[in-house]
Amino acid sequence: GASRILGYNKVAMIFVMLEADIGTEAFGAGVRLLWDQFRFKRASWDDLRGVFEATSGHDLERFFEQWVNQAGAPALRLKSVRTTPSGEGHQVTFTLIQDDPAYAVSVPVTVETSDGPRRFRVPFEDRIERFTLDLDAAPTAVEIDPDGEIFRRLAPLVTVHSGRRGINPVTAPHALLLALPGGDAVQIDD
Repeated sequence: GASRILGYNKVAMIFVMLEADIGTEAFGAGVRLLWDQFRFKRASWDDLRGVFEATSGHDLERFFEQWVNQAGAPALRLKSVRTTPSGEGHQVTFTLIQDDPAYAVSVPVTVETSDGPRRFRVPFEDRIERFTLDLDAAPTAVEIDPDGEIFRRLAPLVTVHSGRRGINPVTAPHALLLALPGGDAVQIDD
């Protein structure tokens, strides 16, 4: 059922996150070593961990413990975004929050600027952490994990309500009410 689908998706995401953490070269070498050592044999999660530790030189105990043995997924929240001029550029400062148990996650962050997007990765290991990023252009927006690279619980989806019976808000978006996570609402009139 649905739990099997979720499990398959989590396993796929483990490999996406592992490659992001150890790098494409070490990941590719690990896949080749895994094939050489376990061709036509079963490999355990400990076997996979050993192979990727060997090719990356990283201790992956926490990574495999949290993603393989720990149930659930983190829910990441972005709070308190501030921008300030800094020398010849700008800085954007923000707080990331997650519930217990805290996961160690390399979080992709995209900062939209007046000169286009800037992409970063920040190491997030505690329940609450503050980050500051240096930019060469004025920031206009900040988004965490915009491409869905982290297996995580998502915030409730934005709800669209037209306020009028019988009107499809997608095909006739007049006077839309957007209900945002946290109870905020914004009305948009055309």
